[in-house]
Amino acid sequence: LGEKVGVGTPWQTSSFVFRNKPVKQDMVKLDFFLGANLGKVWLDDVVLTPLRNGERPPVARQVNSGDSKLGLGADGAVVSLRHTRSGVDLVGPATATPAFVLGLRRGGETMTRSSREAAEITPRDGAPAAYAAEYPDMTVRFSYEPAARRGLFDCRIAIDNRGDWAIETVTFPVLDCPDTLGATSEDDRLLYPRFDGGLVENPRLAMVAAGATGLYPGLLSCQVMSLFDPAAGLYMACHDATGEVKRFDAKLMLNLRLSIDHLRPLLPGRDVVVPYPVVIGTFPGGTWHE
Repeated sequence: LGEKVGVGTPWQTSSFVFRNKPVKQDMVKLDFFLGANLGKVWLDDVVLTPLRNGERPPVARQVNSGDSKLGLGADGAVVSLRHTRSGVDLVGPATATPAFVLGLRRGGETMTRSSREAAEITPRDGAPAAYAAEYPDMTVRFSYEPAARRGLFDCRIAIDNRGDWAIETVTFPVLDCPDTLGATSEDDRLLYPRFDGGLVENPRLAMVAAGATGLYPGLLSCQVMSLFDPAAGLYMACHDATGEVKRFDAKLMLNLRLSIDHLRPLLPGRDVVVPYPVVIGTFPGGTWHE
């Protein structure tokens, strides 16, 4: 159970939600590994708190497309995605899910920044669900809108960079899926595109303290992930014909988190536009072939 954090000059708050492994010891410990980094690193206000799952944030905005109903929180994070015909929720509970995460680099210094650290996130005009997240040195604009094919949504993001950081990675969108679809997890399947692709059976059990991550182009043969059971399924893919470099992540944290990291050239102070949509949506269950 581990997380990597980029450490920069300014103070920053980082928080992670994870599912612990069953242990027999009376005592467990939380370690901080600083690796081969030089210089002083200050840590403060470390808190480890039990969290009760199931507390979904309220839906502040809703967008519909075919049999898919997308719910967004006040900060623009995806908090629900329902296949209306079956009534199955493919996203949520979504406790503490960010709308996006940025990986920043300045020389040898790295830092992560998420929507939770924004000074302000406000709705924008011009799209059914468009937002602007403001920071002292950048503005992140992201949106969700119905795609050409019914049941799907186009997710787009761009960053106006007014500082001297290089934006190395853009993680968007972030989907926290239930660890169990329906009454049991035994018939749940996660489609992951490593090599020719494969199915993770019962990811609730198979992915405890493990995950799947890989690069496209590279070990991944296509740009799609899917979580489904016999009733309904979730589609998440990049509709990108140019072969931009990206990382597909699937990890069982408190929930089953699916996300895509868009890797960008290291250009300090430059704006970033992810030039293709990430497409999410639902489909009737059974298999992923639909």
